[in-house]
Amino acid sequence: MTGALALIVFATLPIRPFTEQYARLSVPREMWDTPRFKHVNRVLSAGWGAVFAFMTVCHLIAASQPDDRRLSTIFNWLLPIAAILYMIRVTERFRSAARDRVAAAPAPAGPAGAGSPPQPPRP
Repeated sequence: MTGALALIVFATLPIRPFTEQYARLSVPREMWDTPRFKHVNRVLSAGWGAVFAFMTVCHLIAASQPDDRRLSTIFNWLLPIAAILYMIRVTERFRSAARDRVAAAPAPAGPAGAGSPPQPPRP
């Protein structure tokens, strides 16, 4: 299963990154076609694809010794969960950095920028 996910993520990476549909839920529509949005989603999708590929290798290692409970616990549970948690942290750092960039950006000059609501964060 994780091997199929890894293949799907990597195969769709140049077309439409795996994370893009989720990012669109929290990013304004006018940013969806920007190079930065595309780049961030390619990087995050590649990271998630790597996690799924890593999990596949872990499961294969565990399956090679089906009677070894310790090996099964490490390779079926501990390492995959650690990889997922790591990628969740990476994803959150990207989102936080994007919010910080937007907050630090100077307000647009002129009457159009005066009194305008702050722009939502972008990845």
